[in-house]
Amino acid sequence: NNKTKVTMLQVKNSLSNLCGVKMEELILADVYEKGVYELYQDNKLASSVRPEDVIAAYEVDPYPSKTIHAIISHVQKTKVIEQVNTITTTNNQPQQPQQQNTFQEEDSPQYEYFKFGFPLLTSIDSNATCRQLREYLWRQVRRCVCTEEQYLSYY
Repeated sequence: NNKTKVTMLQVKNSLSNLCGVKMEELILADVYEKGVYELYQDNKLASSVRPEDVIAAYEVDPYPSKTIHAIISHVQKTKVIEQVNTITTTNNQPQQPQQQNTFQEEDSPQYEYFKFGFPLLTSIDSNATCRQLREYLWRQVRRCVCTEEQYLSYY
């Protein structure tokens, strides 16, 4: 069966033809729980991908010999507040429970981190300066970010 012998390289080639991005500038990844779970190698069989897997194609610069690969996830930081229910009794009769919010430790609240959105995967030459990295990342995300005027027109 030819369907079971299709590789990720062939998938990238088909995708390249559809979207006009060079095949060597595409990376296929399995996105799981708002993060990149696996970067697919070109020789991996497409038949190994399960129907519930979320596959993302990322456009990256072709890899020079010294490259930094970055996977960036959006994270929300939330204080963890412990809810304590206290029940008081008067004359052996329970009263309404009272809820108190207290931090786990008084001086240093605990935090939970929740990933959200879709991760960004990119690559950049390892000799790049911080300014070049910032400019490069902005070029990658600016098409996904609206201007202030566009934002205000929505609200």
